Amino acid sequence: MPWIDRAARAEFLIVGLGNPGQQYARTRHNVGFRCVRLLAKQAGLAFDKKKSRSRLAEGEIGGRHVVLACPYTYMNRSGRAVAGLQHWLRLPPESLLVVYDDLDLPLG
Repeated sequence: MPWIDRAARAEFLIVGLGNPGQQYARTRHNVGFRCVRLLAKQAGLAFDKKKSRSRLAEGEIGGRHVVLACPYTYMNRSGRAVAGLQHWLRLPPESLLVVYDDLDLPLG
């Protein structure tokens, strides 16, 4: 499938939040990265593209054209990367899904 352009828009943007670097790889803070990478693996998609300070995978999941993203801006600065991707893809807010840890909830 060719890399998405503005004419062939994705239906959904699914973003996994986390922090780049090995020191964070297995921490609770990176649950967003881990979930989105697992989704990509199960769908046979590869994170082989870059845009808006993020690694991207694109393809079909459940019959829908999606873009999966892992911003490498650190958790607290991911808003700019996500906003840039959403603007580039011209997606409304209801087409955005963000996966992240919630420190207000007990682990598990």
